[in-house]
Amino acid sequence: MAGSPFFVVKNGQKAGEQTLREAAQATASYSRAWKRGLSTLEVFYVLPDQVSKKMNSGEYMPKGAFMIYGKTTYISAPIGVVVGVSAEKRVIGGPLDAVRAHAEKFVTLIPGKEKTSDLAKKIAKNLGVDTLDEIIGFVPAGGSDIKKER
Repeated sequence: MAGSPFFVVKNGQKAGEQTLREAAQATASYSRAWKRGLSTLEVFYVLPDQVSKKMNSGEYMPKGAFMIYGKTTYISAPIGVVVGVSAEKRVIGGPLDAVRAHAEKFVTLIPGKEKTSDLAKKIAKNLGVDTLDEIIGFVPAGGSDIKKER
């Protein structure tokens, strides 16, 4: 989706399927698809040498854009974000499987209608923390709702 964020996977050429799925879910969830209320999105990944700021003669590229050359591999990613608290009482967030492995408690967010500030207060209460700014940093732009709690 145009304007979508991108994620860089360290040692991505050696990354496993789980890591690629988590990066795809994060990319989809923090894109405009969240505001549009979508439940899945096709995202793609490429190798580092396929990304360039250079363009062919006669082409126009807007500021902040990249050119992608060669084969792209697509992944259908579910849209959803998890915000949790680790054993060290640190707020963490991202794809479900990545957060679940490190969180004592978490809430799952889906696209919805609740304002970020109101939602952050509910999440803080559920998780037993008082760091609203950290929670807000993990909530995608646009409205959200809590799907399930643990």
